[in-house]
Amino acid sequence: MNNTADSLRPISPDIVQEAILWQIRIGDQTDGPCLTDELHDWLQQHPDHRLAWQRLEQMTQEFRQDSQCLSESVTPVTVLRDASDQLEQRRRALKFFSVIALAATGL
Repeated sequence: MNNTADSLRPISPDIVQEAILWQIRIGDQTDGPCLTDELHDWLQQHPDHRLAWQRLEQMTQEFRQDSQCLSESVTPVTVLRDASDQLEQRRRALKFFSVIALAATGL
């Protein structure tokens, strides 16, 4: 498959979320030297892993170019971490409302 087709091919949201979590871990550098090996293994598990990582890296580079005038405390890692936290909060809210909806219907 060529680069144009890859750039248009959809990727599972779960894989995108995993790539974001990897980006956060790499940015934090808290998991020690084994982290690079673990990332490499993840990238090799499925072609979509590598594609998601490449897209994320490209977005990170574009973000850095576009954010020259932003505060130094705003980095791609902090933005991704915030987005990941927001996603988790939405998931919890959806679960909560699902339970309420089921209780209201008497199931």
